[in-house]
Amino acid sequence: MVVENQAKWCVGSEDDKVVIRLNRNVVIISGVVIASLVGISIFFSSDIYQSTSQSDSVKITMHLWPGYYHSFIAQERGFFQDEGVNVELVINENIDDSLQYFKEGKADAAFGLQSDAMLLFAEGVPLKIVYIADFSNGGDVIVSKPDIKTIADLKGKTVSVDKLNGFNHIFLVELLRINGLEESDVKIVPIIASQVPDALEAGIIDAGQTWEPYQSRVIDNGYRLLATSAETPGIITDVLMFDSKFVEERPDDIKKILRSLDRALKYRNIDYIGSYGIMSDATGVSPSDLKRTIGGNIFPDLEENKESFTESEKSTSLYSSGKIISDFFLDKGVISAPINLKDLLATEIIMEI
Repeated sequence: MVVENQAKWCVGSEDDKVVIRLNRNVVIISGVVIASLVGISIFFSSDIYQSTSQSDSVKITMHLWPGYYHSFIAQERGFFQDEGVNVELVINENIDDSLQYFKEGKADAAFGLQSDAMLLFAEGVPLKIVYIADFSNGGDVIVSKPDIKTIADLKGKTVSVDKLNGFNHIFLVELLRINGLEESDVKIVPIIASQVPDALEAGIIDAGQTWEPYQSRVIDNGYRLLATSAETPGIITDVLMFDSKFVEERPDDIKKILRSLDRALKYRNIDYIGSYGIMSDATGVSPSDLKRTIGGNIFPDLEENKESFTESEKSTSLYSSGKIISDFFLDKGVISAPINLKDLLATEIIMEI
């Protein structure tokens, strides 16, 4: 179904217009026109993007992360409609708002990180993971001072992560582990990704976890790209989670959605210009910015999804990455017992497609 009511949010002159940049947690807004914030809030209201208002529609919420935007291609190109399912796509400004929207029962499903889905599940939120949207494959990075040449050189150094006990913290700890270091070998401090360039310049940190566009700014200033998420495949995984009751009552509709998303990924590879135009129109992000972010991720098709839903030692298996994440949360005291991954994963859905 076609995305309706596409909003135009750039206001003011070319010099002072509001610019929205994306990351996994927040919308970074630069500009001087405070009044434009009203327009942005309207743009992201839950009434903007919807296919139908019928009672049998499926509402999916997401935050501003391009790893999910092929869902707009599925909507615009009529793939959901072809499969016989009504889908309503809702954008929330950041991941916390999106997950809260899902927790409150305002949506049937949510795109989000595997680690976030696991935490919600541990809190007692009835949900099932049904699909992997993307694996970070270089989109998340560690940058450092020039004299630090390897992860092992971080011993005794101060390293920042965007959020303590978040996916970025898990990413860093796993990088340390595979390079022979323990978390206690470094001093980890919380600094949001957008402030990493300034923190390096000020000497507050020796290295930091960040992503584009801040990664390019750091490198342009002479700092080093020390490591990327390509070295920890599966640790940063974006998934689609559904309410457990919905999974029980409407599994066929979920399969229709997953087939539609798979068609959208294939279409994106065939019609590059048209696809990026659809995603840009739906979100207000330029095709060039979308390309840069999407290029740092792997988007598994249905067969690759099936492999990742299979219990194995491969790092891209949700069981393998899930154990690492569960152990991390246990060690930090965030959860009191290991997370039962077999109860969390709706493996039968993807396997029956």
